[in-house]
Amino acid sequence: KIKIEKSPEKFETTTVWIFSEKEYENFIYWNLIKRYCKNGHCKIVDNFAFHKKQKKMEKDSQLELLYLNFSFESKEFFEKIQQTIKFYLPNIKKNGFIAVKIQDRKVQGYTMPIAAILMEEIAFSEIKLKEIIILTKEEDHKENSLSNNELKIVHEYLLLYEKIK
Repeated sequence: KIKIEKSPEKFETTTVWIFSEKEYENFIYWNLIKRYCKNGHCKIVDNFAFHKKQKKMEKDSQLELLYLNFSFESKEFFEKIQQTIKFYLPNIKKNGFIAVKIQDRKVQGYTMPIAAILMEEIAFSEIKLKEIIILTKEEDHKENSLSNNELKIVHEYLLLYEKIK
């Protein structure tokens, strides 16, 4: 169960969501639930935790929203995301949503476009990419982001897929 401590003053209506660091995750949840989860049937999976705790879901469960919140760890990352989506897909109702929060990384001074790679890797005929939302924290723009002549990555992506079949 998601506990939302405080609601933002306004509902986000663009593809760029900027929140304070203090309320960042809370406001992301709030906006996703208010927009894509009308009856409260949603599930959050953080860093593949479901593999250890949950082997199968009840057959009558119909999720409106699956929110995947992952950090890139290794080359197996993309395969794990595909396995996670495949695991939950039968339990997401038609016109339901999968939201994947992800951030690009710097590897040996070069940008690894994890979100772009992930968009290519997620290939299920039952879902289509509906939105690409940019997430960022207000505070990240106040500090000097240039480090060793490299720009600091201060945004994340929220890739939103809709189940069409």
